[in-house]
Amino acid sequence: MILMPQHVSIGLAGGSCFAAVIGDVTNLGIGAAIKSGFGSPHVAENAFDDNAATVWQSETPKSTASFIGWNWSAAPDTCRAIVRRVGLQQFKNATNGTYVATTAVLEVSDNLTDWTIVHTFNPVDVAGDTTGPLESFDVPTPVLAAAARIRGTVFSGGGGSLPINVWNVAEVQFIENT
Repeated sequence: MILMPQHVSIGLAGGSCFAAVIGDVTNLGIGAAIKSGFGSPHVAENAFDDNAATVWQSETPKSTASFIGWNWSAAPDTCRAIVRRVGLQQFKNATNGTYVATTAVLEVSDNLTDWTIVHTFNPVDVAGDTTGPLESFDVPTPVLAAAARIRGTVFSGGGGSLPINVWNVAEVQFIENT
């Protein structure tokens, strides 16, 4: 599926992949959401729709291999973006025992097989049945990549009357900070 989600900025780095894109914009260009986990009704595209009421949900059980991200091109190395900042908004459902990441990593790839950690960050722990704030984390050294993803490495949550052991992400941003 080719998407044109809103509210995510990229750095111009790919010629025709980002036609009419100049500077810091609110558009991912051509590409597709990538994820670990399962689909409907909690599909990966939910993390890129600027609607905190819709979430992406990881596989059950969530693990340190769980990730959500964006591939700028169906053919790696064709389209690439400069990632300078990452945004993350998470949702915790205490009743259902879902989790939020309290430590996460930004990883990039040019082939969707080999991933490199370029930044580790610590999102806030979300209490109760709550959608947390949309947090932004600067990448110390901006990186050019065909794909980027956020992978949770330490989680908080669980319990509840219906523990389903998943990671819920409301929104993700990969941003060129100008």
